[in-house]
Amino acid sequence: MESNEPRLAQELKRLCAEQLKLMERMADLERKVSAAKLGSRENEPLALDQEHEEIKTEWKDLINRFEKVKDKHTSVIEGLAQLQDTVLKLSTGALALSVTFSSLMLPEDPSHLWLLAVSWLFLGLSIVSVPSGNWLKLFETMGISFNSSYVPSSLSCSAWSFPFFIFGILVMMIFAIINLPWR
Repeated sequence: MESNEPRLAQELKRLCAEQLKLMERMADLERKVSAAKLGSRENEPLALDQEHEEIKTEWKDLINRFEKVKDKHTSVIEGLAQLQDTVLKLSTGALALSVTFSSLMLPEDPSHLWLLAVSWLFLGLSIVSVPSGNWLKLFETMGISFNSSYVPSSLSCSAWSFPFFIFGILVMMIFAIINLPWR
C-alpha cells in the first residue's frame, strides 16, 4: 500500500529512524565504556574504540544524507515560490490589462458578458490565494493554528492559485472567441 506522504517526508522519517537507532547504539556504547572502566578490563577498550569509529562513520553518512534531503526540500520550496510569483504576476497582468482595455476590445453588443465577469473573478481569486497562503504559512510558523474546517492550510490555499489562473484565462479565451468580430 502506497503512502500519501510526499517522498521527501518519507525519506526524512526514514533518516530520523536511523538517527534514533544510532543514538541508541551510542548510548549502549557509553554504558559499555562505563562498565569497562569500572571493571578495568584491558582488552575491551580496543573493541569499543572500533565500534565508536563505526558509529562516527555512520553518523557522518547520516548527516550527509540529511543535507541532501534538506537541499532537495529547499529546491522544491524555491521552485514553488517561483511558480507562485509567476502566477501572481501573470494573473495580475491579465486582470489589469483585460479590465483596462475592455472598452477597446469589446464589440458594441457583446454576448455572454458573464463569461468575462467569471474570468475576472477567477483571476482575482488567483491573485488573492497567493498572499493568503503566505499569511497562513506565516501564522503556522509562529505556532498559530486555525483548528477549523473553514480555514484551509497554507499549502492548499496557495496551491489553488494556478488552477484559478488557468480557469480564468480559459474562460477569457472562450469569451474572446465567442465575441470575435468576424463571427
